[in-house]
Amino acid sequence: MVAGEPVWDDANRVSGEVYPGWRDVARLSWATALAREVGAFCNLATKLEDGGARARGLTQDDAMEELADVPIHLQKTVVSLRGTQRSFASAVLRTPDTVRSREPAASKWGTEASGSPRGDRASVVPVEAAQFP
Repeated sequence: MVAGEPVWDDANRVSGEVYPGWRDVARLSWATALAREVGAFCNLATKLEDGGARARGLTQDDAMEELADVPIHLQKTVVSLRGTQRSFASAVLRTPDTVRSREPAASKWGTEASGSPRGDRASVVPVEAAQFP
């Protein structure tokens, strides 16, 4: 969700349609909801990665539906912190330098040498190569 991208506007519109009065909800509630939505996607991704019976019947559409909630809740969380689309975009654009200064090894994620952030895989599967059952 970077300034000028339609995702921010779409999330704002959906927030108003689905959650009227959402601006009156405490910011911790939106931050918790955001974490819950990310967690739901991570649960689904784990099932897909592990395969077998747990992944049976899951599709790419299921993954997209889980992820669709993330920008909606992220937008509400940003606004609840009195942030704007511009202030959020600015923070996003500063992130690479911030991460490199705190975690020099983070730039190695996704390479054969480092494995995944989880640390238990020989390499990370590129998104383009991901297969859904």
